[in-house]
Amino acid sequence: MLLFAAVCYAAGAQAVFDRVLSGANRVLSSSGYGFVQTHLASFQRAALLYMREHADTLSAADASRLLDVQAYYLSEFSTRFLHDVFRKEGLSHEQRKELYYRFVKAATTHPLFCDPDTVTTRAFSNDRKTPARFSLDTDWEKAFREISGEQGEAAPPASVEDKQHNK
Repeated sequence: MLLFAAVCYAAGAQAVFDRVLSGANRVLSSSGYGFVQTHLASFQRAALLYMREHADTLSAADASRLLDVQAYYLSEFSTRFLHDVFRKEGLSHEQRKELYYRFVKAATTHPLFCDPDTVTTRAFSNDRKTPARFSLDTDWEKAFREISGEQGEAAPPASVEDKQHNK
């Protein structure tokens, strides 16, 4: 009975994670999205699956919290990236390029798991054909806060308070 309750809790606890993953899958399965959105969704899906695989060393509650917080900030980071770099009007080529590299830097300088497997974690960042040149091993909360200039500790939905997840 306790095992069943734990499984049900874990399944329902990752609501944000599941929603972001579902959104990425929806974009990937539709032909109505452009090049940038499709590549961004492909990256999001890979990042979410990477996080889920690496969170298995944590307790179920900690893993759920971590996955929801990271999925939330990955989604916010991606939305901001798409808007600021590709959709914002009135930017020169140089300004757009500078913004792009600011996002790339933020997503490659804040590791979440400190994974030594850089072949995997840097697969997207080393691929010059994708606009989403980010590391899979990213603490998305820290990356988002860097690009948005936030210094505070505002919590995402569901008020997740434990952020000590780096190894």
